Amino acid sequence: MSKQTITQKLPRWATWLIIAVLLLVVFSSGALALSIHMENNDQFCASCHTTPETTFVDRSTQSPTDLASAHAAKSVGCIECHSGEGSAGRVDALKLGARDLVAFVSHNYTQPAPLTHPIPDENCLKCHSDIGQAQTFENHFHVLLPRWQQTQPTKAATCVDCHSAHTTDGRPDIVWVSISPTQQQCNGCHRTMGD
Repeated sequence: MSKQTITQKLPRWATWLIIAVLLLVVFSSGALALSIHMENNDQFCASCHTTPETTFVDRSTQSPTDLASAHAAKSVGCIECHSGEGSAGRVDALKLGARDLVAFVSHNYTQPAPLTHPIPDENCLKCHSDIGQAQTFENHFHVLLPRWQQTQPTKAATCVDCHSAHTTDGRPDIVWVSISPTQQQCNGCHRTMGD
């Protein structure tokens, strides 16, 4: 009795199925590796966007003029702010990026791109978790913000309502706060939480 290889024991269609699955795994792994590499490239991220994102990438090599370019000057890339915490956050960002890429390649996108997924506070708190610790008058808004968000989750401010990343109207001396929208948020909080 002669020795038969595994492929000789399997029907021909099963051998092709195994080969197809292996090729799919190799292709998917390569695509995932490429995606992870590209998502860390700010120029690649900005290539599908228009102003202000493209100008942010250009400004990041100069003196910071907005919160995003100030982050970039400290080597914080787009993906650091635009993905959640841990592997799950990166996977969510990859899924959103893949959807946007398909829309871009198929010419089924609008420019300027509408903001469909604002940066949630959790993304900011990955690096700025100590923001509410200073129990001072100068920091009362950060201390009271979680209470307002709990009371009115759909109306309360978020980090990016006051600290807009891609606009140049923020003041660098007060951590890139945009004065007019921030005053509206302050008034909303005081109306809700009381003076």
